Amino acid sequence: MKVKDKIISMVLEKIKSSSLDIRNQEDLCKKFLVAPSSDHVYIGLVAYKQALVEILDDIRGVNDNVREGKDFSS
Repeated sequence: MKVKDKIISMVLEKIKSSSLDIRNQEDLCKKFLVAPSSDHVYIGLVAYKQALVEILDDIRGVNDNVREGKDFSS
């Protein structure tokens, strides 16, 4: 398994975990009759997950054939 594949797998696991955390927070909000959009923890979890998704998109776009010392963004 390539390093890139390992990193993608790790990020996917973190996304899965944060999705579970979001769902748990939604259930708590429902239990206490609080809108998730007003809960700071929920907002933070959603932002964290979105950041992970954006990072995953960037990682998937990295060219595997780039040699050491070259710019990865091209």
